[in-house]
Amino acid sequence: MLKVAEYAYCVESDHGDPDACAVTTGLDQVKLKQCVTGDLGKHANARVGRQTASLHPQHTGTPWVLVNGHNIDASNLLVEVCASYKGFRKPKGCTGIHAGIRKRVVELSKIPNYNHTCNV
Repeated sequence: MLKVAEYAYCVESDHGDPDACAVTTGLDQVKLKQCVTGDLGKHANARVGRQTASLHPQHTGTPWVLVNGHNIDASNLLVEVCASYKGFRKPKGCTGIHAGIRKRVVELSKIPNYNHTCNV
């Protein structure tokens, strides 16, 4: 999975060449092309397009990060995710940012039907 994430990051960069990114990340560029241009890739792109079109509020730019179905401030991603997490113990990455989390939990609680169970 990490290789796929590294590949996506490489391709989305300013000068990301898909073939070069496949080589850099150790993925098979022939299989990648077959997947993207084949039926599976076409169906996946169509599904993502439908999901994007059905977002409320409408998708207006990138990054467009959803937590529990709500667009969040991606520049404050850690606070957003930690504020939404309702598990027994917060992950270690959430320690030390308590003030930001408390403020965001209060804001999130004002959103009608907001589910505080984090499923990111």
